[in-house]
Amino acid sequence: MLIYIPSMNAPLSPQSLIEQILQIQRMEHGSLSIIGQGPSGPYYNLNSWENGKNRCRYLPQDKVPEVQQAIEGYHKYQQLTEQYAQQIIEQTRAQLNIGVKKSPNPTQRTPAPNPPRPRPGNPELNGPFPGRRTQRRGPPATGGAGARGRFPVGQPSGRLSVAASR
Repeated sequence: MLIYIPSMNAPLSPQSLIEQILQIQRMEHGSLSIIGQGPSGPYYNLNSWENGKNRCRYLPQDKVPEVQQAIEGYHKYQQLTEQYAQQIIEQTRAQLNIGVKKSPNPTQRTPAPNPPRPRPGNPELNGPFPGRRTQRRGPPATGGAGARGRFPVGQPSGRLSVAASR
């Protein structure tokens, strides 16, 4: 079986890719491996992954060239269908204008957005929340000086301890 494939420089049309796929007459997925050497040559297995399991099939020596061509046919099928899918995806995106950014009109200027205005309840601008106490109740926060200015247990006030480095 001989499959003619034109130069890879020019992209093929989707129709020509389908025509090439239809030319593939035999396919087999998997790989050949030599499992031993006999008096008349090597013994082969055809290894493939099917239904979540690895399958190994003994392959007579006289069938090796045909199975190798079938494996190449399957690889060619995968390559051509990938190219076909990519071309159809690009064509669909072009038709739907997906991924195309609109270019801004240089004569039309958009006004600058208004800066955020102070709103009620913003402590930095309006002071503390009305009706709420500014002092927390309860134990100090973990890992800090706490709401009442206390240091965590085991930390002497006035100096910080630094872990010794090696």
